Amino acid sequence: MGADRQKRLDALAEGVRTIVRRSDADGVDTAVAVADLIDREIRRGGSVSLRALAAAGAGVSKSTLANYLAVGAQVTALEPEIARALTLSQHIVLTSITSMAVRKQLAGRSAREGWSTRTLRARIREVAREGPRPFVRPGLKQLAGRANSELDLILGDEERVMSSFETSPVDEREMLADEVDRLVERLKPVAARLRGEAPKEESVLDRAERTRKGRAGDR
Repeated sequence: MGADRQKRLDALAEGVRTIVRRSDADGVDTAVAVADLIDREIRRGGSVSLRALAAAGAGVSKSTLANYLAVGAQVTALEPEIARALTLSQHIVLTSITSMAVRKQLAGRSAREGWSTRTLRARIREVAREGPRPFVRPGLKQLAGRANSELDLILGDEERVMSSFETSPVDEREMLADEVDRLVERLKPVAARLRGEAPKEESVLDRAERTRKGRAGDR
């Protein structure tokens, strides 16, 4: 290694060591500061070997330097309030996810719901097994459960409900029937997708009929 290159490496190692000494109270800030320092050296045309940097006295191991670089890039990609809410260990765990979209989703939930690093690891394992579905499915289950409970309350006593409908004016009953029809039509594609069925193509006649009913309902 040339003398000039060694000198730059030693200066970089000293810079990293100084950051680690001064910033060890906040691991995320340490990671970001070290990553910025290394990035600046690379942009200046320096070829930085993390192994050589660690050996030159950076004060941390090669793997820690690699984690710092990954976390620094991740913090830049996340929303600031979410990035600040996560611990260094959580940031490091998140960097194992290839998809930045999934990473952002998990980071946001972890920050909002106060997950521990252990919980975050468990969610990542779920993603590895099943993809992002575990983060949609509970919401859908809750929505379906609430809707079913509401329907039970409304239609639990069918005879009483139907008798109350019979006392309503005809135009109100027809309006309610139209609204129920619209709700059913809106839910059909959802049910089809949940079953894995291909979306049904809507014919021109069906689309025209749906439009006509909508206009009639607005009058």
